[in-house]
Amino acid sequence: MRSLALFLIMIISSSVMAADSGSSSTENFPMPTLGSRVQRVAVGLGQNSLGGDYGDLGDNGLGVDVYYGYRASYMYELMVNAHHFSMDNEQKTQTINMTSLNASVKGNLYSFDSLDFFAQGGLGLYWPQAERNINGQKIDGDAKAVMGWTAGVGADLKLNSQYSTGVLGQYHDPFDQRTEDGQKLGGRYFKLMWTFSYYL
Repeated sequence: MRSLALFLIMIISSSVMAADSGSSSTENFPMPTLGSRVQRVAVGLGQNSLGGDYGDLGDNGLGVDVYYGYRASYMYELMVNAHHFSMDNEQKTQTINMTSLNASVKGNLYSFDSLDFFAQGGLGLYWPQAERNINGQKIDGDAKAVMGWTAGVGADLKLNSQYSTGVLGQYHDPFDQRTEDGQKLGGRYFKLMWTFSYYL
């Protein structure tokens, strides 16, 4: 009976000591939290480089993108992107219009001080529209919605708790579609953007 009582006292005391050590380690090393600034809005300004049929219809030029980001963890962030551009060819006889709404999962690859290197990839909706000069008459094609995929790499520099800036190279590849006159319209484009972000 005495040995059983000693055994119970040893178990209870060891449990109390383990609880005390666990609470002290938690106090010394608190679990990290994301904080309140998990959302951001951003603007990107940069060059659109067209390829495929898009490059035949229009020349490269500048464009503006808008982004919304929601940080799910320290590693991953949901990035929603919207943009529109209209590019003429050199003779101003043909035009490619593009509107897109796409979403990517952004993952941090490496962090150095306030500089984060990342990669991202996802899917989106694209509305390409071709304007062609046929027999001296400019004909507008349908802006049919197609799916497409996007991927990118870049770097963000955190200036403070509210602002960051960075560079982003993003590739977009909408799926092919058929125009009203039966021609296939397929292409791709690459954006090299300088971004400015504000954390909400």
